[in-house]
Amino acid sequence: MPAIAHEAGVAEDDLVPLVVARTLTSTHRLVYRAAFTRLMAGEDQLTVAADLRKQAERAYDQLDAGLGGYGRRR
Repeated sequence: MPAIAHEAGVAEDDLVPLVVARTLTSTHRLVYRAAFTRLMAGEDQLTVAADLRKQAERAYDQLDAGLGGYGRRR
């Protein structure tokens, strides 16, 4: 998280960059896990990819609404 803390201009031990990083990582893992689970259940790859792309976009759009400005240099 030092890179996120650095970009945000906060101390490396600040909790907010860690929360940001873990939120993004968790979202990515959840999308990956959903894909893996659905593909292992035999769903069509293209169907899974199209559906999860839409869901991931919605999830990341929601995160962008709350975290999108964090760390941006003014």
